[in-house]
Amino acid sequence: MTEFLQTHWIEMAGTIFGLIYLYFEYRASMLMWPSGLLMATFYVYIFSISGFYSGAAINVYYIVMGIYGWLVWHKKTQESGTLRNMRNPVHYALVVASVAILWGALSLILKQTDSTVFIVDALITSLSLVAMWMLTQRYVQQWILLIVANVISVFAYASAQLYFTGFMYTVYAVASIAAYFHWKKMAE
Repeated sequence: MTEFLQTHWIEMAGTIFGLIYLYFEYRASMLMWPSGLLMATFYVYIFSISGFYSGAAINVYYIVMGIYGWLVWHKKTQESGTLRNMRNPVHYALVVASVAILWGALSLILKQTDSTVFIVDALITSLSLVAMWMLTQRYVQQWILLIVANVISVFAYASAQLYFTGFMYTVYAVASIAAYFHWKKMAE
């Protein structure tokens, strides 16, 4: 047991901060940003050594966007503090197009590495990149992208023997569904 804890403590810490982040994100609390920054820092390392290279890169992006989101949310909280619904079909088309373009580009890039999971890694990353931008803008529909990304992540990370991470994404998948409806109600 001691050897297991010594080997997996970084993944366990990242998982704990990830669950804390999810709790605060569900509540649409500003505290999601610092806990998300800590989680992302751990996961840059975890994904790098596990061959999920775009997963590592997205966590660098999460760090940058976490700082940006924290600033935007702080400013918007002082102004209005409301969550937003996407109502324009053009916005939905832009989201789908953005995910598709990113997925294609990331797949091509990751195909050049030693990653054996480049297509799945690129899809998870593409969905998550667009969802993170939507989160910084307070769009309720970011949860739809996260539901898809989290369900795929459960299987991808469990098959890579990242069991704590797979568990965290199982919780994320279930919580994402609840959070979508919670945010939708808060935005009305």
